[in-house]
Amino acid sequence: MSNIFILRGFFKKIHGLEIHTGIISSKPYKRTSLVVRTLGKKVTKEIVQDEILTIADIGAKHEYGIGVPKRSFLKDYFEENASNIHSVIVRLISDIDENLPDKLGLYFVGKIQTRISNGISPPLTKSTLLYKSRYGKGLGKSTPLILTGQLRSSITYQVHQKNHGGQPLTVKDIL
Repeated sequence: MSNIFILRGFFKKIHGLEIHTGIISSKPYKRTSLVVRTLGKKVTKEIVQDEILTIADIGAKHEYGIGVPKRSFLKDYFEENASNIHSVIVRLISDIDENLPDKLGLYFVGKIQTRISNGISPPLTKSTLLYKSRYGKGLGKSTPLILTGQLRSSITYQVHQKNHGGQPLTVKDIL
């Protein structure tokens, strides 16, 4: 069988295929805050776990700048790297590899995690740097979006077939 027929069959099978990349699901995360209270000359400091958020909530706040400076780690990555992503897809498709969806998903995850590790502007404020130096776990002391590494490690992917009820697919489902 010629490669063109194999390629046509492959594209029929992956028609409507979507690779969702980002924070697909996440567990609740208790936000820890440093509360400083002043009463006359007395200053008290206390660490409070006050708000239960998911990592997806925290990611969305940073992605869209909700209450914090905007540091898009997903949308801006795809916009800034569109031509490079196109080249990677063309290269992977030319191999007619049944693992293409997983390879692309892993590629995007790695690139987004690297983007976070390299730091996304704007730089951290002095108060955030002070907080991170006291309560961070050594990771990314001056790197935005990294305190414990949990947000970065939550970046993942799932393969979905548009006409498959929106459920995650395995490679076996499209072959």
